[in-house]
Amino acid sequence: MPADASAERRDDHCDHLDDRTYRTQRFPTPFGDIDVTINGHAIVAAQYIIGSGTTDPDITDPGATSDMSEAQRHLFTQIGEQLDEYFSGTRQAFTLPLDVEDDPTEFTKSVREEMSHISPGDVLTYGELAEAAGRPRAARAVGSVCRTNPIQLFIPCHRVVAAGGSLGGYMGGARGLILKQQLLEREGVPFTADGKVDFRELGRRQETQFH
Repeated sequence: MPADASAERRDDHCDHLDDRTYRTQRFPTPFGDIDVTINGHAIVAAQYIIGSGTTDPDITDPGATSDMSEAQRHLFTQIGEQLDEYFSGTRQAFTLPLDVEDDPTEFTKSVREEMSHISPGDVLTYGELAEAAGRPRAARAVGSVCRTNPIQLFIPCHRVVAAGGSLGGYMGGARGLILKQQLLEREGVPFTADGKVDFRELGRRQETQFH
């Protein structure tokens, strides 16, 4: 075998291993910390940390991530920069590579795809998202897809609410609902005094924007 062919095979092998070498980094945000996990080229998971709980040494110990590839270091830098821009109000949409690895059903893929098209400052109801995904009677199933979303914030399940403007659910508890409202308000979604999305004001703003 020629030497260059052997080197190419070794490089391919390293690239393959690197692509499945996961690293997690914790990022502070105004609403709490978020853990972001990447493989060799993309985000594979992101989850807000609600409550204290235990601390993962892989996240806090610099030695545990000292062997990151240059691509992973660059991606974590991009993630940190875009999170800072998002929460400072200078960025609306994330432009980061995502790689969902949970082998979703076609319906789940459709829901996630439609979810990714919801603009910052806008919302869809579970029923509207079900209709957009091709199953108008599957609002409850859409809720399940949102609940099991592996990449929170970057796949914006927080932009999906219940009919009538109530928040529905987020991360399975009251603190999660507070976080959901905080994220939506940061994006410019209006709320009524009783904590529901103000669809009337939202529609008025959208009409003004397009005229």
